[in-house]
Amino acid sequence: MLETTREFALEQMAAKNEDDVARAAHAEWFRTYAKRLEPGLMGNDPDPWFSRADADIANFRAALGWFRDSGRVTAALEMAGALAWFWTAPNYIAEGRDWYADLLARAGPDVDPALKAKAMQAAGDLAVWHGDSTTAAQLLGEAVTLWREVEDQGQIAATLRSLGSVAIDRWEFDEAAQLLEEAFTLSSESGHGWDAAAAANLLGIALNELGRYAEAVRWHEEALVGWQRLGNRDHLPAALAGLGWTRFRTADYQQSRECFDAAISLSDEAGYDPLWAMVGFAAIAHHFGHTRVAAELLGAVARHRSQLGLPLRPHSTLLVERLTDDIRAAIGNAAFAVAWSDGRELGYADTIRLARAVPLPAPPASDGLSRREREVLGLLVEGASDGEIADRLFISRGTASKHVAAILDKLGATNRTAAAIAAIRRGLI
Repeated sequence: MLETTREFALEQMAAKNEDDVARAAHAEWFRTYAKRLEPGLMGNDPDPWFSRADADIANFRAALGWFRDSGRVTAALEMAGALAWFWTAPNYIAEGRDWYADLLARAGPDVDPALKAKAMQAAGDLAVWHGDSTTAAQLLGEAVTLWREVEDQGQIAATLRSLGSVAIDRWEFDEAAQLLEEAFTLSSESGHGWDAAAAANLLGIALNELGRYAEAVRWHEEALVGWQRLGNRDHLPAALAGLGWTRFRTADYQQSRECFDAAISLSDEAGYDPLWAMVGFAAIAHHFGHTRVAAELLGAVARHRSQLGLPLRPHSTLLVERLTDDIRAAIGNAAFAVAWSDGRELGYADTIRLARAVPLPAPPASDGLSRREREVLGLLVEGASDGEIADRLFISRGTASKHVAAILDKLGATNRTAAAIAAIRRGLI
């Protein structure tokens, strides 16, 4: 609608005393619409739902503002809570935090504790994304208390997971591990597979920082398999990047590179930020003596990160700072400055090409899997047993078991989980 037409229509509506009626109807419609969008925003294919919400952001703002200004805080909190995942988009995090802060400040004692807890949890998560661990800890702590009052085990687990993330940002890795183990257990028991996978991935990060690498690998792999079973490929890059860093710290550079490469490939498909995996490529390049390339990659990552407007997490920041100091010491201040500057001129696609051009030992030549074995592998990744594989493919159980044994042998895997991880990492499914 042309702005002049819109202004004229608003004037006519106000002149006929229809303004409040129309705005109330508008706000109610978009509150219902936000609730219809919520499952999609939280689902396995959120992009179309994010696009729909983004297209109507002006309407959502108008509706939220009308509810707030009319004293209908409960309705506003309900609407803001339904849009919780939408506010996690990088360009809406600050706005989401502002809405929650305003509405929670207005919420009285008569507000449903579950609704208030949901808003506090969402606001706490946004604070985590903004690197505001103090505010995040306060909001999430209050949210856990409210969730315990209403005895919602799934939400208790989700909030404990977020508190574990805050503990990681505060360098409290032992506490993070305890919180995340509880979150994983509660999520698994309550049937919340996505939350269990997310807790497992964060637990891998905490254990990695504690130097408990074998356990970190197991938990990152748990996250990979969990998200893959759910068909949620959007979060696989995060688990792959975490696994890549753990492999790097154990000097398993080939598998580390495979993980970072797979994370970047899946990032394009999922719309995920792959910059942490690119830092991994910089670390590998430096380790193998390609130090100028490593400096260029760090310069490119710094530029793309600033464009997103999101800070690195504290433990990640320290890692990047140490890597930067090592590279600068290796090639000298002047050469580093030039390489860094050149990297900042690289576009996104050129940065990926530079990362993948780093000469490293070649990956295994071929998996050698037959068509049938690939079918079996796909079901194996989903968690199917030999009997279930046999039923799905109309083969005998013995034949299914032979296919599984052959797959393990060809992938060099010691068990079914390791085979699933190798399949995801190598892009075989």
